[in-house]
Amino acid sequence: MYFQQTESRMIRYWNESYHWPRFPKLNDDISKKLIQNKKEIANYQNKNMTTKEETFYKKWEERRKKKWLYIFLHGTVYWGLVMAILLFLWDSNFKIENMHISNLILKIIIFGICGIPIGILNFNQLDKKYLNRDIAYILDGIKTLKAGKVWKHDNLIINNISNETLVVRNKLFWFNKSEDINEKANECFDAVLNDYQQIDKEPKFHEFSKNYNVRIQVFEVLDNENPLIDKAI
Repeated sequence: MYFQQTESRMIRYWNESYHWPRFPKLNDDISKKLIQNKKEIANYQNKNMTTKEETFYKKWEERRKKKWLYIFLHGTVYWGLVMAILLFLWDSNFKIENMHISNLILKIIIFGICGIPIGILNFNQLDKKYLNRDIAYILDGIKTLKAGKVWKHDNLIINNISNETLVVRNKLFWFNKSEDINEKANECFDAVLNDYQQIDKEPKFHEFSKNYNVRIQVFEVLDNENPLIDKAI
């Protein structure tokens, strides 16, 4: 569903912004390759993924957007409230005459507060598992770059030049003919830089990249020879 929606938006944007004959047909265009690359990444990630793991990733993608609600439910409610009730029943020996509402309220408050760090710990463990799903793909990219080959990741093309410099460039460059190409090039540069920095947050990739000079280049779709922007970072 994600790829169908992404591909649909891309096709709609292309039809509104570009016109034949200056630009090639959509099916032959580099933008089509981006969708294919996304699918290849997903296939790589899901190659050995069980149905249970696949379900987890789909559900967690939505749950992680509501972090504090998850922490409240799984820490304060599902753990804290249950523990408070069980201890309340235990203290009263399961006899109604020994059950006092003030004692129950006190236990709910105490265990509810204690449940917050438990909810945070649980959230962080699951979120780490979710975020680590890209590590295998990034490790494969490191091997590709060490071999002196080009690594394509999302909208990035990363090339290892003479084991000294990593040249990072864009695959796509969206703009309307009515827009200022220099302004759009700067926006594209910021997007490429941000995407690269996200990859560089992975410790193993950072360990690899720190030994290289890094250059960011922005190219217009039909001109792969003359970069609009070429900056060292």
